Amino acid sequence: MSNAAKKDLSLSTEGSLLAIIMLAIQADGVFSLAEKEVVRFTVQQIKIFREYSQEELIQKMEESLKAIAENGEEVVLKSAVEGLPAQLYNTAFTVAADLITANDKITKNESDTLNKIQKALAIPEDTADKIIEVMKYKNYHHD
Repeated sequence: MSNAAKKDLSLSTEGSLLAIIMLAIQADGVFSLAEKEVVRFTVQQIKIFREYSQEELIQKMEESLKAIAENGEEVVLKSAVEGLPAQLYNTAFTVAADLITANDKITKNESDTLNKIQKALAIPEDTADKIIEVMKYKNYHHD
């Protein structure tokens, strides 16, 4: 895709939040049906998505994955941060951390992706560490 097309990626608040979530969930290279259901359920708990139907959420998730595939992770993350209100930065990072820590093992790609999201959202390291620690406890995953 040309650089001009990449520059035109503009995301709504919902699209920005979902893009960050999808960047996290696809970091291990797999997006299984079970993961799709976990993401859909998790996203439906977030206030701005409560009015969306299951089908609408699945369609939005697919659109986010397509944007990542077509534009690359860096472009999508940059656009997502630009489209996300600052008051949702911690929410986006927390949901990303929750989904990444949900399975038994955090891969290097997942850890790297979470670090990129943290830096892009300017989440202080001590805050990020606390969020990750709580999500590990929530998901019964302890090192």
